[in-house]
Amino acid sequence: MRKLVAILLLLTVACSGNKDGTTPKNTPTQTDATPTQDATDNGSTDNGSMVIEGDLGEIDQQAVQKKFDDGQDDLMKCIMDGRGNLRYVGGDMSFVFRIALDGSVKWLKMRSTVGNRGVEKCIYDWASSLKFVKPKGGEAQVSYSWGFDPELTPKLRWGEDEVGGIIAKARRRLRRCSDGTPQAPASYHLVFYVIPGGEVTSLGISTGDLMVSDDFYRCVEKVIKKLHFPDTMGRVAKAELDFSI
Repeated sequence: MRKLVAILLLLTVACSGNKDGTTPKNTPTQTDATPTQDATDNGSTDNGSMVIEGDLGEIDQQAVQKKFDDGQDDLMKCIMDGRGNLRYVGGDMSFVFRIALDGSVKWLKMRSTVGNRGVEKCIYDWASSLKFVKPKGGEAQVSYSWGFDPELTPKLRWGEDEVGGIIAKARRRLRRCSDGTPQAPASYHLVFYVIPGGEVTSLGISTGDLMVSDDFYRCVEKVIKKLHFPDTMGRVAKAELDFSI
């Protein structure tokens, strides 16, 4: 069995109602080492927290913490540029990435409840380009979750019961978007926002694997935006469900 080297709780980010929309709060806590999950787990945690777990190799915990602390401006820019004036966009992103012997990210997997392609892709690309300290004793596997709250919380939360039947009617069209690869998967987590009049304004797709391709995203987005959703009657709805063709 692989041996866990360290667990470090890092980085809580919450959003206040200020005009910038997000205010990072760091609350790192070091804990004793305990057995970790299998390497395929996505390491998801409570909202707004980041958990880093070393696996196989050893990582300097303080260096990892500093990497994310130093990246706060980049993360906030991803949020502000990605969501634009959609102040109701927010959620959690759970990652698993593999750190190579030279400290680069060998691969990165993601699952998100943010529901905004711009935000998700920007943060995914940022995380993929990180350069960590060289792990000692072999490659390291790192998992963490990071989230931010919306400025304006959606008043409605929709799931399978509310929108599953509507999306199922488009199954044939959605099937054309997929080739079954991680970049164009047959099963995925779908998050989107609906405003008055039933209009979809923002959408995100994730699988807990690699980032889906731009072509696949645009194909699914086109289908979803043509569907007729209930009028939210002056409110914003956040819809979230797992979909499989």
